[in-house]
Amino acid sequence: MLAMMALAFGGEVVVARRDLAPGHELQAADVYLAWMPDDFVPPGTFRSVEEVVGRVPMEVLLADGMVRAERLVAEEAGVGLQALVPRGMRIVRLELPRPHGHIQPGSQVDVVDADGRCIVGQAVHVLATEDGAQGVTMEPWTRAPAHFLHVAVEAGTVGRFAALGPARTEVLLRNPIDVRVAGRSCEAVTTE
Repeated sequence: MLAMMALAFGGEVVVARRDLAPGHELQAADVYLAWMPDDFVPPGTFRSVEEVVGRVPMEVLLADGMVRAERLVAEEAGVGLQALVPRGMRIVRLELPRPHGHIQPGSQVDVVDADGRCIVGQAVHVLATEDGAQGVTMEPWTRAPAHFLHVAVEAGTVGRFAALGPARTEVLLRNPIDVRVAGRSCEAVTTE
């Protein structure tokens, strides 16, 4: 009798079968249904696999974690890297002067004009990295040194980023909880 009562106050929820990277288009094989008591099921949780097939995570979905609507991009956003670009932002591909082994998708970086004059962007979000051999990855657990970064920048700043070449680009890894703005931005610098 108690077992039957417990089943009446719970149900199946969709959970990730393995760690899933941002930008990955969810397939039925990526998820499974697991029974949970209703008290442990937060709002926005999906109850059928069909509801999530074709959707795209905006952040890492951990293995055996519930798939929740707030962790997925809007359905009309598409798939892949483009789905991760916030409204009003653009993707810029930055070529690094040398491979960087510590920057991964999901990192926050400061982008500096290497001649030392100014900061092009602060707390810039890295959406993907490119290593030159395996191509573009959005998986934050990648270990290949990055030769290129794909970063999200405000639409009005694309020109500043696009003007940088590998000889002028320095990228500084940033603690993601450090949101303080420091230094001179390029727009504040005047040439004489």
